[in-house]
Amino acid sequence: MAHKYIPGTIIPEHFLPEIGYVVVQQTQLDHAINEMIWFLAEVDHTKGRTITSKIISLGTRLELFRRLTIVNVTDKMDRDKLQSIRIRAEELVRIRNRISHDRPYSYSPSKDEITFFREENFTEPQIKVQPPTLMTRKSLKELGDEMFKITIWLGLYLPKFPDRKHPDWSDDALFPWADILQRRSGEPNPSPN
Repeated sequence: MAHKYIPGTIIPEHFLPEIGYVVVQQTQLDHAINEMIWFLAEVDHTKGRTITSKIISLGTRLELFRRLTIVNVTDKMDRDKLQSIRIRAEELVRIRNRISHDRPYSYSPSKDEITFFREENFTEPQIKVQPPTLMTRKSLKELGDEMFKITIWLGLYLPKFPDRKHPDWSDDALFPWADILQRRSGEPNPSPN
């Protein structure tokens, strides 16, 4: 089967729906992180947007989210859950960054898989060595799904029922990142710095 490629790239056109899905879910995740920052900073949406609108990097906003959680969330389980979500979000953002910022280097038709490399891998002498990121349509869909899950869980924490969290937030059996939560629960209270 002959593949059509996105002009100027080695990315097959049939990857576009999954890449678009990741982009859409990234946008939703960005907004959810912003809303959490506004809530934790105890500012309304106008003031919150003023604060976060100039923070371009999601990594920087996740760091602000981390610090505000430590300072303003007094319930240890809530704090640990929020920090677990932040850790998972950071992992997903790193993967998304590889897709957005790395060079699509090769495409394997037999595996239907794209290989992405960081530009630093191609310098002479090589200034950075980082393994490639391999992405299939399935792994892109899973990445978008996981971003969506984080967006949902951040929404469960925000008081909407009225003035309290969604009941599912308190059900530890439903929390999707139990492995991260378990590691977090044994740690002492972190410093915001």
